[in-house]
Amino acid sequence: MVSVLIEMPMLDVDAYASKTMQKLDAVRHQIRNGTLPTLQPKGKSGRIFINMVELANMCAQAEGNKEEWEKANWDN
Repeated sequence: MVSVLIEMPMLDVDAYASKTMQKLDAVRHQIRNGTLPTLQPKGKSGRIFINMVELANMCAQAEGNKEEWEKANWDN
């Protein structure tokens, strides 16, 4: 069994970009194309957060869906 500690269950877009050393535009593009799971607790007009719990889950399941994972378009 593997244990995963998620420091913050949600990160705002700026914090996520900083932690992952990506440009803000790159993160926004990943959000638009559905690569990153997001939450908007206050509705459509509220701030967007990266759902770190779901992202960790997606990564954990990637091995089981390796074929699908490898087909993903990572160039965008």
